[in-house]
Amino acid sequence: MNVCKMEKFREQIKCLHEKDDWRSILEVLNEEDKWYSYVLWIRPSAENLHFIAESVTSMGLHGLVSIGCGTGLLEWLLMMATGLKVIGLERDRRYWSSKPNFKPFLHHLYPEDCNFVECCTSEKYALAFCYFNYRDAFDDYIDNYKGTCVIIIGPGEGRGTHTDPEPFDPKFRSKCWQLKDSQEICGTKDYIAVYTRPPLIDE
Repeated sequence: MNVCKMEKFREQIKCLHEKDDWRSILEVLNEEDKWYSYVLWIRPSAENLHFIAESVTSMGLHGLVSIGCGTGLLEWLLMMATGLKVIGLERDRRYWSSKPNFKPFLHHLYPEDCNFVECCTSEKYALAFCYFNYRDAFDDYIDNYKGTCVIIIGPGEGRGTHTDPEPFDPKFRSKCWQLKDSQEICGTKDYIAVYTRPPLIDE
């Protein structure tokens, strides 16, 4: 790993982020094939971002909650490109606070924040999992979620990487969830899979 080139790449993305130049960031991510994974897991196009936003708004939802959003760059790009409201959730405040030279691109909510649980269970938002890899936590989030739309982003067949859940085999514990739509991410064999279910009926 060439640390100097990696840091130079991160600094380039950081500078463009400070200028709100999301279009140039998309261009850089697709040019720098070797380094993009140091700031986010996928290389989205504007078309991919609009696909996600339209999947959410077509359900009449207010926005999207990204579980385990990491650097928050994907979520920030989504907001800038489409105007969709996006909330990023992370578990470890100490970890992200320990990175003064690489601050997240999006403000995080943590479990100790008063509206953390409300955000990840609300029927007003879609839930998104991008390259998530924690089955027990995924099941827990889905079991407590009151809404109707879950978006899973990760590798398809032949990509050579692994997530749990997988986009096309999420292994929901409820049979109510059905695949509504999907889109490949720029020919990378990564996919966006959109799942929906009927609204829950209060007992």
